[in-house]
Amino acid sequence: MKLGAIRNRALLWTIFVVLCVASFLAWVHKQWKAEAEKVVAKYFEAIDWKERGETIVALQPIFFSQRSPDELGRSLDELSAKFGSIRSFSIYFWHTHSGSGIAGNGTYVVLHCQSVYSKASAQEDFTLFKHFGDLGFKIVDHGFD
Repeated sequence: MKLGAIRNRALLWTIFVVLCVASFLAWVHKQWKAEAEKVVAKYFEAIDWKERGETIVALQPIFFSQRSPDELGRSLDELSAKFGSIRSFSIYFWHTHSGSGIAGNGTYVVLHCQSVYSKASAQEDFTLFKHFGDLGFKIVDHGFD
C-alpha cells in the first residue's frame, strides 16, 4: 500500500471519529437543555398553582443562601400580583457547560426565556445545575431582564 493511500485512510478515519464525537456531544447538550426545560416548566406550573412545596423542590439548596423559603414565597406572591398567571414561555437562547460554578462542580444549563403572563410579558433567565451523578437539574438562579 502506498504511503499516500495510508495517509488518506487515516485522515478519513480521523474525520469520521471527530464527527461521531461532535454528534454525540451535540446530542448530550440537547438532552441537558430538554431536561432543564422540563424543570422550568414544572417551576412555572408550581408557581401558577401556588404549590410552594413543589416550587422549592425545583430549586437547588444554594438558591436559599440568597433568600429564605419565606422570602421566596413573598417574592412569588409579588410576582403573581404584578404579572398574573403564566400563559406560556419559550426559550430564545440557551447554553451549557460542565465544570465549576456558583453551585460547585457539575453541569450548568442557562435558559433565556420569553414568558407571557396574563398581565404582562417578561424576559427571564434561569441557571440550572446538576452535580455529576445527580438524577436531575435544579434551579440555582432566576432573574428578570
